[in-house]
Amino acid sequence: MAIADTEKSEIVRRQQEAETIARQREEQQQLEEAEKARIATETERANIWNFLDRFVEEIKSGKRLNGNNRYTAGSCEAWSSFRKPYNGFDPHHRLTWADVDRSLVTKCLDHLQKHDYMGSSVNKYLVSFRAMVDYAYEDGMHNNGRTLSCFSKRKVEESDKDVEKLSYRNGVADIGGNGTDGA
Repeated sequence: MAIADTEKSEIVRRQQEAETIARQREEQQQLEEAEKARIATETERANIWNFLDRFVEEIKSGKRLNGNNRYTAGSCEAWSSFRKPYNGFDPHHRLTWADVDRSLVTKCLDHLQKHDYMGSSVNKYLVSFRAMVDYAYEDGMHNNGRTLSCFSKRKVEESDKDVEKLSYRNGVADIGGNGTDGA
């Protein structure tokens, strides 16, 4: 009988050990899944395009206010139009808030100038980019405090103003190499 009790005890011990191992594996798997979900959420939050797209949709729908007021139709249109040059600059939507520094802003300016955006349009988009970075900072989307010091407007020369005046007289709102708005 002692042998039967010993065997029974060993079986119970092995079952308990197997249950403990299974429980530990399940807990480890849950931790890994939670970490993957956290990383996915952080990655989504860090992506600039995701913020810009959500921001534009929220101002259009009235979910995001400008102070206590809805954004005007003109502001909604301006933000919507900013998506096009930004998408041209970051077509694969890989840039994150951590990427924003003076070098990135310079690359963005170079991109806009390479696509023949006029000086006033470059400045308009630069102001939008800076405002977007600021809004994201205020919303807690990033803590990259150096970002706002990276932006300064491009000086618009008199010759640029003359070209812009001529373009407006001819009915072209912006120059984009093909008579479009920069793309």
